[in-house]
Amino acid sequence: MKFIYLCFCSCILSHAAFCQNTHTIDSLKKILKTNISKKQKVDLYNQIADEYSYADSAKVAHYTTKAMALAHKIAYWPGISDAWYNLGWITMVNGHYTAALRLYQKGLDAAVKTAYQKGQSNARNGMGVVYDFQGNYPQALAMYQQALKINQKTGNKRSIAKSYSNMGVIYQRQANYPKALMMFQQSQKTFQEIGDQRSVAGSYNNMGMVYRRQGNYREALKVHQQALLLRKQIGDKRGVIMSYNNLGAIYESQGDYSQALTMYQRSLRLQKQTGDKKAMTHSYNNIGNLYKNWGNYPKALKMHQQSLKIKEQIGDKKGIADSYSNIGMIHEYQSDYPPALKMYQQALLLRKQIGDKRGQAINYNNIGQIYYYQGSYPQARAMHQQALRIMKQIGDKSGVAQSYLSLGELYLAQKNLDSAQVYFKQALTLRQQIGEKDMEASTWVSLGKAYYGQNNYAQALRHLEKGVQMAKRMSNPVILRNGAEYLTKVYQTTGKYQQALNSLLLFKQMADSLYNATNTKKLTRLEAQFQFDKEKDSLKVIEANKRQLLNAQINIQTANKRAAYLGLCLTVVLLLVLGVFYRFKQQSNRRLANANQLLKTQKEDILTKNAILNENEEEIRQKAEMITEQRDALALTNESLIISNETIQQQKNKIEHALHQLKELDSFKEQTINMIAHDLKNPLQAIITLSEIRFKQSQQDQQMIHQAGQRMLHLIHNMLDTQKLQDAQMPVEKQPVLLSGVGSQAISQVQWLAKLKQIEVVQHSTSASLAVLADPTLLQRVLVNLVHNAISYTNAQGQINLFFDTLPDAPSVVQIKVSDTGVGIAADELPYIFDPYRHGKLRKSSTGLGLTFCKMAIEAQQGEIGVESIYGKGTTFWLTLPKATIVLPTTIDNNSTNLIIESFTLEQPTLSVEEQTMLQPYLNQLKQHSVYHTTQVTNILEQMDVEHCPQLQAWKDTLEQVVFTLDQARYEELIQG
Repeated sequence: MKFIYLCFCSCILSHAAFCQNTHTIDSLKKILKTNISKKQKVDLYNQIADEYSYADSAKVAHYTTKAMALAHKIAYWPGISDAWYNLGWITMVNGHYTAALRLYQKGLDAAVKTAYQKGQSNARNGMGVVYDFQGNYPQALAMYQQALKINQKTGNKRSIAKSYSNMGVIYQRQANYPKALMMFQQSQKTFQEIGDQRSVAGSYNNMGMVYRRQGNYREALKVHQQALLLRKQIGDKRGVIMSYNNLGAIYESQGDYSQALTMYQRSLRLQKQTGDKKAMTHSYNNIGNLYKNWGNYPKALKMHQQSLKIKEQIGDKKGIADSYSNIGMIHEYQSDYPPALKMYQQALLLRKQIGDKRGQAINYNNIGQIYYYQGSYPQARAMHQQALRIMKQIGDKSGVAQSYLSLGELYLAQKNLDSAQVYFKQALTLRQQIGEKDMEASTWVSLGKAYYGQNNYAQALRHLEKGVQMAKRMSNPVILRNGAEYLTKVYQTTGKYQQALNSLLLFKQMADSLYNATNTKKLTRLEAQFQFDKEKDSLKVIEANKRQLLNAQINIQTANKRAAYLGLCLTVVLLLVLGVFYRFKQQSNRRLANANQLLKTQKEDILTKNAILNENEEEIRQKAEMITEQRDALALTNESLIISNETIQQQKNKIEHALHQLKELDSFKEQTINMIAHDLKNPLQAIITLSEIRFKQSQQDQQMIHQAGQRMLHLIHNMLDTQKLQDAQMPVEKQPVLLSGVGSQAISQVQWLAKLKQIEVVQHSTSASLAVLADPTLLQRVLVNLVHNAISYTNAQGQINLFFDTLPDAPSVVQIKVSDTGVGIAADELPYIFDPYRHGKLRKSSTGLGLTFCKMAIEAQQGEIGVESIYGKGTTFWLTLPKATIVLPTTIDNNSTNLIIESFTLEQPTLSVEEQTMLQPYLNQLKQHSVYHTTQVTNILEQMDVEHCPQLQAWKDTLEQVVFTLDQARYEELIQG
């Protein structure tokens, strides 16, 4: 979380100042009281608001409102633009990103209206920061680049330097460290030219973060120390605070926790002096994380809870989510997984509300790690993959590498070594690209462990040695211990016992080092307990001294009483010493009177001071009540803004959802077109090939051309009729259908393809008169689809069988089977075979509608359809329909195909003059097309509403049958009128 805070601070560099300057504000307020123009007043209001931007949001809103009102009154658009920018800034700092974007856009519009270049640059920089916080790095970079172009045109070096700095932040987010470093160096150079030492220190700060990410701690420490020295020289308290935090992070990365704690505590003390609550929360986080790494979990939890309390007071949603994550991590480190999971889930919910994509990815990884520890590997994998998807989306290479590493460790735990190796290699490639040395060393060791599990000892040795060498250079004891442990195993297995001994010694050395660090932590806690006991013992000693003094006083009083009794008994002695005693008594009385007077004076002084304290307490109480009232008013205003923001967010989500659906539909349309083209290609190629040589065509070629055309028509009807069947808009006309005839007709339509592949299609039936009650057209198309599919998925010289028979246990039901000896269907695909647009592994470019049409067509006729398959051996599709009775002639021609053809042939109906008149407009349209223009002819026929006229309906049915069979002569005869 320290890194997130540092990145946030680097983004803040894009604004005009780092802290509130009281002297500057007082000077600006004095100028306001002088006789200046209204435009100058607007500019002063905006400047004062800008000075308050890091200290008091209420005052920013107050002065910005004044500037806005006056600027609108005099139509001063540059002033309006600056006011919108200031409002956008405080809205963004408070975590309301969507509202901030809207305000920045208003500022940009106002600046564009009068070609106000500075306003355009500021607005785009502000929008870039918001996009950065939301994880939209490409959009953020585009905004900064546009701002840079504007600044280069105007020659404003300060703004140019800020744009370089902002662009460097985005390149750092994307793990493009060389380019990020180049941007920050350019920014530092430009700030140095204009003498802006505060911003020079900020550039050093950014450069240090890049060096730290690269594992170059020496260079990082150097530039952060330069930044600290420069900030102390110019009196930049907030900058000094930031430098202390950055130095603490470097020391912590090097394992120097004591020095890191000193830096963080210095930062916290300064933050308390300046009253910067938001910055205090970051220091509490840093100290909490340090105690967590130190193993002091109770104290770490206390620090993070303190940070969370302040964040809830100031309404910092992003910060609250960070605290939830940190608290969850403490529970995770203690293996207390249920509360850890709850904290991570709460953090994820908040990050979704504010649109923090990178934070969401981090929390998905956290949740995945908890599932991993609990042994819920599928859930863990789903979480890590979700994190990976987001990191890829926002272009965070470091996050992508971490997700790869987490997935690799997950597969390694499941003994899936091949998958683990793949992810480790991807993580290593990315780590090498972005130069993160620590994580690169860890990845080398992880790869070595995977190779060891595969018994590939040569590769395991190479990777483990590489990881250990890098860990030595980085002085990382944890990675050294893990690498040395597996190196010992590899050396032992390969018989290199001397090297195994050396690795074992290294392992023990690192383990002892970590163990000694643990002992040091325990000793620190014991020392603190000893100090507490010592102080408690001191209090006991003081109490004992008090008791001794009281006893002494009691003894003195007892002795005085005894002396008085003795004096009464010894009258003579009393008379002798009476004078002396009387004088002594007078002196004692005078001393007692003086002591009483002194006590009285002290008492009066105490009463006076007490009265003053009471007055001060009353004044403090009144101020506390006033602050409470102001806080409540701000809370109401904030709540209203939050509600508005949530409403806008909901609208945005709806729009994004609609856009996503449109994109999916567009992608689906493109895929469907490609599928249709692929399915139509084969029959179309057959038509072209067979018709190239016009004068050499045989009757068989013409028949194959006709069959290929019919196949294309079937495919088109599949697409059109599937939707009709789904919407229950397609009429189904059931009648007795002779199966031998409809089967022969179906086989004849795909015979051309069977001949090309040398596949035999055989029809079997237990009875020549076997018939079903069905729609003949739909049934024939179903059989064509099933037989064609069987041919497509059967290798050359295979066999396809078409069976018709009644069911043994249901004589009134007929079962039809299409069986092939093809490649079969995988078991995991069988449940989805009839789903629309579903494709098997062997044919992913088909429309996927053929089997969907078959299922809908059979179910529309009150039948059932199913499939049985053995992968690699063949497939059988079966369907059932009600049995029907057909009386055949005494002598049956062996060519049973004629029966079904005759049942389909309709004579041309006789139309009256009135019916011909009604038909004439449609005839005029039909005459413009041939029977092969199937789509156009079908569209014209669909426009005809002739249900009320039986003769016209019969004519329409006849023409539809002619179009289906592609009979051009019959078509021309019917449309002549």
